[in-house]
Parts: sequence; structure tokens; C-alpha cells
Amino acid sequence: MAATISRQLDACNLSDMPDKPATEASADSHGTMPFSTAQSSAVQYIPSLLDSEDIAAVFALGAEMSDELQWVNFDHSSAVTYLHRGDMFGQRCPVVKEKLRLAAVAAERALYGNGKRRKLTFRCVELHRSTRNGGLPEKEHYDRGSVVTVDVRLSPEGAFSGGEFRTVEADGSVKGHGASFAQPGNAMAFASHKRHHVAPVETGERFVLVAEFWTGEARVCGHRCTQR
Repeated sequence: MAATISRQLDACNLSDMPDKPATEASADSHGTMPFSTAQSSAVQYIPSLLDSEDIAAVFALGAEMSDELQWVNFDHSSAVTYLHRGDMFGQRCPVVKEKLRLAAVAAERALYGNGKRRKLTFRCVELHRSTRNGGLPEKEHYDRGSVVTVDVRLSPEGAFSGGEFRTVEADGSVKGHGASFAQPGNAMAFASHKRHHVAPVETGERFVLVAEFWTGEARVCGHRCTQR
């Protein structure tokens, strides 16, 4: 494992360019869901995936890695810490990692049917923090190249207002999922090629754990990698 970490950290392309606009042709062939199919797929709700001890462990790791390279938007209202860097997430939060993996496996079965199973690996594990005006405004955003994405609410109930997770459905309508994401530890799993965005946070701090799963090599480089 040490050799893998060293190789990825040294050789990985850190340019992580933004995803191309969502089109049918942009869906790749690595076990991902075709773009049009993904828009018709349903978000899977997972109540109480993480408990209070799990959430505390994630926050402790986030604090430990607070000096690591982060992605921050132009006004610092949104920031991402890459918890998988150097396999820190696996070392510090093994119970949480396994819960996420099992959730992704179950979601893959529910979303992709009973055909050949995909061997899912962790592409990235990210701690998202958003404050006033922070969010993910791009309605055409999707997690290109990944198979399943799992989002887990970490913030206590009432810790923020706004910040609703929303998806764009096949008919172009926007669906909000706030009611199913209201309690800490609640999770949602969805086909990564389904368009999704987050409304601006109005007050408070919104913390969410995001894990993307793909069929490439498990990554431990400190960003959302595009190298399989």
C-alpha cells in the first residue's frame, strides 16, 4: 500500500480539469450509467447511515487534515478537504469507510439492476463545508466517470438553512431532497451521472461527506483524480 500511495502522490496529474458539459456522448465505458438513463434514475435514501461516533471521527480527521491542500471557491464560502489523501480516511475512519462501501454496493445493485456486478473502488472521499452563499450552483453538474456517489449529512439538525440538495430529472424539472437529508447521519446514494446541485446556504454551516465510487484504481492522491 505504501508503494501505491507514493506512486499516486508523485505521478498523479493534479490538473483535475472541470467536467465537460453533460451530453449523452460524454458517458464513458467504465461501468457508468448512460447520461439519459441516469436522469431517470431515483435517488436512494439511507436513514442513519452514520452514527454520532462516526460523524465525530470524520470531523476529527477533517481537523487533522485542515492544513492539507483544499479546493476553495472564489469567496471561500465553499471548501473541500480530500480525506482520502495518503489513505488517511482508511486509516482513521475504517468503520465509516466500510459503511460507505456497503451503501455504494447496495445502491449499485438497486440502480443498475441484476446484471454483471461492478467492482467498485473509492475514487475520492471529500469533506464539504459551505457557509452563507456557498453551495454547488451548476445545475448541469454531474460526477463524470464515477458509478455511484454517496452523500452523508454531518451537520446537526438546524445548523444551517438553505443548502438543499437537488437533482434535475429527465423532464427537466428540479427535485429537492431536503426532507430526506434533515438529520445528521442520513445519506443519499445516486447514479453519479445524474445531474445534481446544491442551493446556496442562507445561514450557518453545512457539512457533508461525499464519496465517489468508480471501477478504476482506488485513489489516495489529494484531489478528485481522473487517472484510472
